[in-house]
Amino acid sequence: MSASSRQISSGAEQTIAAMDDIYQVVENSAAATQNVSSAAQQQLASMQEIAASSESLSKMAIELQEMNEKFVI
Repeated sequence: MSASSRQISSGAEQTIAAMDDIYQVVENSAAATQNVSSAAQQQLASMQEIAASSESLSKMAIELQEMNEKFVI
């Protein structure tokens, strides 16, 4: 095998190794992005539940205020 063939072979191996590294980074980034998306969806669902509970509490407070007005001494 000539020196130039060895250089080409070595360069190809280095390129393959670099591409494998890039692939791993991309895979890790995709997994992290999925985790962030899942966490954001859970947070949105929690915020919607809190908003619904707040609205319910507000209605109860209004009803309580109206009931209290009936018992003015």
